Amino acid sequence: MKNGKTITPTTEEGVKRLAKRIKAETGIPHAEALDRAAKQGGFHNYHHFLNRPSDTPAGPFPLQAWRRITALADPLMHLPRKSIKALERAVAAERKALGEAFFEEEKGYFYGLLETRDYMRAEYHLAFQLRADGEADRAVQIFKQMIELNPNDNLGVRSALVTDLLAANDPDEAGRVLGAFEGDTTPGILYGRILHTMLTDGPDAEVEELIRIGMRFEPHVLKGLAGQTLEEDSNPASGIISGGSSEAIAYLVLSRELWGRHQGRVARILEIAAELERRVDRSAEPVLGM
Repeated sequence: MKNGKTITPTTEEGVKRLAKRIKAETGIPHAEALDRAAKQGGFHNYHHFLNRPSDTPAGPFPLQAWRRITALADPLMHLPRKSIKALERAVAAERKALGEAFFEEEKGYFYGLLETRDYMRAEYHLAFQLRADGEADRAVQIFKQMIELNPNDNLGVRSALVTDLLAANDPDEAGRVLGAFEGDTTPGILYGRILHTMLTDGPDAEVEELIRIGMRFEPHVLKGLAGQTLEEDSNPASGIISGGSSEAIAYLVLSRELWGRHQGRVARILEIAAELERRVDRSAEPVLGM
């Protein structure tokens, strides 16, 4: 605005008043001025503003319900069923507000748009709560949609997706997801790839090389699979450290049922890891202590 102060409208009247001022100052059409005013309120356009949940004021973060539900909550923690219902309502409301055309138009870099963040985070928590409530099939569909909208997977749902697809005996679909994340060394993708290769009768040399990579980038997962106690190395200031024990713990909790079904393959993975350790410099710190 002329005085340099940014106005953030909080009501429909405020949006219209700001649009009138923008139109007077710039000479642009009224419809375009409404879109600009709505954007200053944190919305994609005026249509998005009009379709917001009725009890939600304008602002950059229109979804508030899920925040109250999930505040300080671990996504792996099972919330009450009523909280899942509230998350479902929040997701539906924000999807309606964004509009179906928006989802199609912005597919591919969805999370890069600020106005999508609340929707994506709500979907994230909803999927994990459905998973904890025994509805893994529904969770998988949400995880797939999230990655389709945002292939970079900023929220990191790919580990859960691969884990659940392998648990559902769907190696073909798991393979497609793994193929989209070649070179990814996060625990869920790296160890998911190891198990997927074993389940699909991949070459022994490939399994060995993947385990070697696992020993290098995510050794704490192997320790956890071997039954060793892991101590968390994260804190509120630093968060989870890539390649650290806290990241391994999070993955092992996420995938415990999957690995519990494949104890024979776990034993084989540990045998190969122990053999690889014996081949390297014995002065090096061992991964498994064997």
